[in-house]
Amino acid sequence: MFTVERDVELLNFALNHNPWQLGPSKWSEVATSMSEKFELTVSSRTVRDRVNNLIQKKEKEELIYK
Repeated sequence: MFTVERDVELLNFALNHNPWQLGPSKWSEVATSMSEKFELTVSSRTVRDRVNNLIQKKEKEELIYK
């Protein structure tokens, strides 16, 4: 379902909609943007969990390289 291209777009949509500061309803907008761009159905929870997972992986990698 998620590819590198989709992950990059997902992170861009998340940054543009800023659901961390503007509230949980913004995750629905991120999901809608993903659905429109890639013609697939994703829920707001799916995109939120995927973004959080990508952030956690990045933080782990940074700790390993320090």
